[in-house]
Amino acid sequence: MSERQARIKRKNEPQQEVKKKKGSIAGNVIITIIVIAFLGLGLYAIKDKLPKPAPKPTTVSKLAKGMDMSVEDFLKEYGLDGDETVTADTLQEDFEGKLTVANYAKYIGKTVADLLSENGIVDGIDETMLWTDAKEQYEMIGHFLQKQNEELGEGEEPATLEDYLNGIGVPEDLWQFITEDQSRKFAEDFISELTVAKYAEYKGQTVAELLKDKGIKEKLDETMLWSEAQQYETMGHFVQRMNAESGEDKSFKDFMAESGIAEALLPQITEDTTYKDAIEMIQSYEEAASEQEPTEAEGEPATKTETDGE
Repeated sequence: MSERQARIKRKNEPQQEVKKKKGSIAGNVIITIIVIAFLGLGLYAIKDKLPKPAPKPTTVSKLAKGMDMSVEDFLKEYGLDGDETVTADTLQEDFEGKLTVANYAKYIGKTVADLLSENGIVDGIDETMLWTDAKEQYEMIGHFLQKQNEELGEGEEPATLEDYLNGIGVPEDLWQFITEDQSRKFAEDFISELTVAKYAEYKGQTVAELLKDKGIKEKLDETMLWSEAQQYETMGHFVQRMNAESGEDKSFKDFMAESGIAEALLPQITEDTTYKDAIEMIQSYEEAASEQEPTEAEGEPATKTETDGE
């Protein structure tokens, strides 16, 4: 190698070294970026799976602060300044449960008329009533059924007024006296306060005529609630009623034989036996039968061991 070539080689060596170092640094930077990216994605995925802290419950103090009011002024605004059970720490749900109809309407920024209309509440209720009571008791039956039917699954039959009345025990021949525009409380009070005398009055009959039509032979106190009086229907009339509902024409004997009642009881239950007495007889028979059933310790013979009889 000539001296000139040696000088050129010595001159180029530092530049090649620098290029090598630059290449090494660039490679390290790329690796570092990739590692950071993977770590970031991993932490994000872990963070996504961690349980989120439950939100803090809203209290009266927070509600008041949101309206830029003191707790004292806030409670006074909604008529609860004299209620010692409501404090700054009372939860929003409990606070709202204390509001009257008028104050609840004010609290959500509506008129009483709009509040009642939107929730299907009957007109003319007392505005000083608790909103929770008004919503549960004075909702119109039609509005209640509409809400229930909106939640039905595919293929489910929508409930009707007749379904509702039958479900709470209103006799079918009195359904005409209750409409969808009346409140659920009206319907429930109607049946819970229905006496023998009131039923006869609705039907335009005397008490004696009503009882005869309903297959009740016993003389009952006309102030007795109908829910109790109907238990005195005779079994003969009960079978007739079941036949009418099913469209069948079974004899009393056949009906009873197919009813699943113990055979030993069948001769004792006649057409004149009241439904109440029949039920009591069946219950007594089943209780006595269960007491006579042998227990494993008393009635079952002991298992024979290998040494038995030896």
